[in-house]
Amino acid sequence: MDSASAHEILRKIEAISNVNAHIISRLQKKRTIVVGYSYEIEHTNFFNLEVKEKRETMEGSELLDLWKTDIKLTVVPNPEGLDTIDYSCSTFQDLLRLNQQMLSIARLYHSKSSSSYSYLNKFLENYELIQVELGSLEELMFDSESKYNVLKSQVDEVKKKLDQVIADAYKYSTAIDKQRKFGLIIKQMKLEKEEVNLTWDPYHIGSSLLLSNGNKTVTGNGIGWVCQLALASCGWSEGVHYWEIRVDKSNDDMIGIMPLISNLRNTSRNYETNGFFFHHSTGIYGSQRIAFNLDIYHSNIMTIVGMLLSFKDESLTVFINGDKRKKFSISHLQERPLYPAVELFSSQSRVTLVKYEKKILNSFT
Repeated sequence: MDSASAHEILRKIEAISNVNAHIISRLQKKRTIVVGYSYEIEHTNFFNLEVKEKRETMEGSELLDLWKTDIKLTVVPNPEGLDTIDYSCSTFQDLLRLNQQMLSIARLYHSKSSSSYSYLNKFLENYELIQVELGSLEELMFDSESKYNVLKSQVDEVKKKLDQVIADAYKYSTAIDKQRKFGLIIKQMKLEKEEVNLTWDPYHIGSSLLLSNGNKTVTGNGIGWVCQLALASCGWSEGVHYWEIRVDKSNDDMIGIMPLISNLRNTSRNYETNGFFFHHSTGIYGSQRIAFNLDIYHSNIMTIVGMLLSFKDESLTVFINGDKRKKFSISHLQERPLYPAVELFSSQSRVTLVKYEKKILNSFT
C-alpha cells in the first residue's frame, strides 16, 4: 500500500484523537451532576396539594473514578527500540492514557515503517472504540431529567377536580338552604327537646384555617395573619339554641353568628356586613355596633364562651365561664338561617366547640 493511503489513515487517527481529547476535557470540567430525583406530594392545607422535588447529586470527579468498562483493544507491537504500552482499558484514566500514547506510536509507524498501513488500521479501530466509549460516558454524565413539571401538571388537574367537587357540594348546600327558606324542608330544632352535635363545617371554612379533633377544633395555619371565617355544621331560623366554644389560644379573634355566604374559603372579614360578633381579646377592632369586646385576655387560656340564640325575642346572649355578660338584639340580621361562627385573625389562634352539660339547657328554657 502506498504512503498516501497510510497518510490518510494517520489523519483520521489524529482527528479522532483530537475529538476524544475534547470529550475528555469536558468530562474533567464537570463538577456537580444531578444523578436522580425523588418526589413527594404534600397537602399544606385542606386540598392545597404541592409537589416537592429533591435532587440527588454527585461530584463529576467521583463519578469518573467510579466508572468502569472493559474495552478489548488490539495490541499493536511497538517499533524496535520502544517500550511496549499497556493496552488494557477499564477505567477513565486508561482512556485518557491510551488516547495519548497510541497517537505517538502511530506517528512513528507512519514515519519509519514501510508496512505501516496494516498497523495504522489497527490503531484506527482502537481509536474508534475509545471514541464510542467516551460518547457513552458523556451521556452518562449528563444531568438527569426532572419530571417536576409533569407531576405538577397532574397535581394541578387533581386540584381542579377537587375544587369542582367542593363547588358542587356548596351548590347542593345552597339548594338545601333555599328549600328550608321556602318551607319544603322543615326542621324543628328546639333547645328543650334536642341537643345538636355541632362541628365546624369543612365546606364552609377559610382556606388558611385547619380542622382537627373530629372537626371540633379550628386553628390558624401558623403563617402570618389569617383573618378568615369558620361556620358550624348547623344553622337555625327558629327556636332557642345554646352552644359553647372553648378559647384555647386567642389574639384579636371573634366569636358570633352569621348567615351562610358563598366563597367562604377565600373570604375574610365578612362579619362587617353579614354577621354579629364579639371580640375575645383586649383590643377593640371594627365597629362597636357589630363587634363588642368581651375582655378575654390573651393569656386567659381555656375560657368557655357560651352563646344563647333565641328567635323568640330575636336576641343573642353571651356567657363567659357560665356567667351571663350581656344580651343583644339581632333583629337587624334579616338573612336566615344563622350559624355559629368564629373569625381567627392570628395564625396561632385555636378554638374548640365543646359539649355542655344537660342541666345547663334547663336553666335557659
